[in-house]
Amino acid sequence: MGALDDMTEKTLHDRKEGRGFSGIAANGPAVAGEFPFRGSDMPMDYRQPGFAFESPAKNVFTSQWKSFVQGVECKVPERFTAPDGYVVGVKVVVLWQFKSKADPVSPPDPPTTRKYASGAYQISTVEFVCASELPAGESIAYDGSYDGDGKDVFGHEFKDTETLVAQLGVVTNGALVRSMDEGNLFFSHFSRDQSTTLVLNP
Repeated sequence: MGALDDMTEKTLHDRKEGRGFSGIAANGPAVAGEFPFRGSDMPMDYRQPGFAFESPAKNVFTSQWKSFVQGVECKVPERFTAPDGYVVGVKVVVLWQFKSKADPVSPPDPPTTRKYASGAYQISTVEFVCASELPAGESIAYDGSYDGDGKDVFGHEFKDTETLVAQLGVVTNGALVRSMDEGNLFFSHFSRDQSTTLVLNP
């Protein structure tokens, strides 16, 4: 089934059954046939909950089923222990594809090159995190001008890889207090003026 068929099926499903999900606009072709509702190896089932945990004992957790970020499976331990105060989350490293073109020669001198994200991307890694604190995310500039040394007007070097981090919950009194409802995660709409975020069934 092609991407367009997927979109049609999902739209009809939402209208008939009142699921309340809104579509995600695809922003250019993604690497490896990625599509906002599923990855190449993920069956078309946007109704499947994700990142759901059971607690057979205090501070002990089990994963209920497979979970995904933008259609890419996130490997979650079948059983893990986490003390109070630990944070549960997801870390995703994304490589964006950029295009470039020469800026007008004047006024910049020497000439600069404008680099801008095309909307195509590749998910490098999807990692489940359970630790005393989540790692820091790292955003990138989706559109900017760079000199011959690859630096912008502030002296920052060009980067095409960003790290997204989403908190799923915090362990409190032996239980996981969720900060995000059960569900698979997707990228927010692509925007040149904002950082990419992970959102739940957007």
